[in-house]
Amino acid sequence: MARVLVVTTSLGTKWEAYSQALLQATVPEWDRVVVDGRSGWAPTRFIEYVIDKDVDYIVHVDEDCFVESREALLSLIHCFEENPNYVAAGIPDGW
Repeated sequence: MARVLVVTTSLGTKWEAYSQALLQATVPEWDRVVVDGRSGWAPTRFIEYVIDKDVDYIVHVDEDCFVESREALLSLIHCFEENPNYVAAGIPDGW
């Protein structure tokens, strides 16, 4: 089984608690790191918190992203395992 770390940069909103609760319920075996982004927020600041982690995959989940499908997440990880040339996947951020 792949070792996966979920990282979230948070501005301390109420949405973080909901998002993290859903992640815990959906993929309880994955480790999670919440980075406090209230001071010095930057889009890639989370990297310094995860660069030395011994994991196979890092999944960045915004604090206002609500993950509900375990099957979709596991399918995505499987896709990466089957296609080592894939290095990133994402969805539009609403802009």
